[in-house]
Amino acid sequence: MRIETCGTCRMTTSATKDGNWRSFEPVYARMRPAPPVLDVGSGLGLFVECCQRHGTTAVGLELSKEGVEAGGSADSPSSGAI
Repeated sequence: MRIETCGTCRMTTSATKDGNWRSFEPVYARMRPAPPVLDVGSGLGLFVECCQRHGTTAVGLELSKEGVEAGGSADSPSSGAI
């Protein structure tokens, strides 16, 4: 199991592979982010979704084509893919 770090949180890669935004709830609780949140390198957009479900305005930025494709289609309500 590989551990990924961002300086604020530690998550296993398996925690995000299931595509469940709830895996970011402990991170959200520790950070208590002030809106608006900009998630740079948002990957699947799970932290953005977690923020939004908690009523925090959030936007994710993902530059890799693979990350954007894995995160969902441009038709999803929270996607701004172009």
